[in-house]
Amino acid sequence: MTKKELKAVVLGARARQAEAERFYKEEQQRQEEQARLMLEYRAKLLPQLRKASPRDYALWLAGHLSRGGQISHVYPYKLSGRFFVLVDDLEIEMPLYGSSSLSLIVPADLKLTTPADGLGHCNAFWMEDFTHLGACVPLYSDIDF
Repeated sequence: MTKKELKAVVLGARARQAEAERFYKEEQQRQEEQARLMLEYRAKLLPQLRKASPRDYALWLAGHLSRGGQISHVYPYKLSGRFFVLVDDLEIEMPLYGSSSLSLIVPADLKLTTPADGLGHCNAFWMEDFTHLGACVPLYSDIDF
């Protein structure tokens, strides 16, 4: 290989690396912006919610199990601070993921409207018929009957 050809190979490799770095930087910025928007949106939802107690979730879980429902996960820790009870009708306009996600207990007299494309990593538990929407029905260490 000539010196000119070697330089061309090296320049090509550096150009590809620079392009990859630009792509990763843009992707990281996009993900950070999306996370910021989800956290802002989540903060707007919080006034329509109250923190759930272990008793709130135990009531739903008891109804769910008495109707043939199953527990999907058993956790050796207490009910998460991401569990809330609706205090007013709520419409979730966008799926929430990761640290922005919520677990929502919906009282029988309230309505939760979910996005057509799902809740993301959120879970919803309806007291009216003891159904749920989401990935799991967990059991926490502080849930007892």
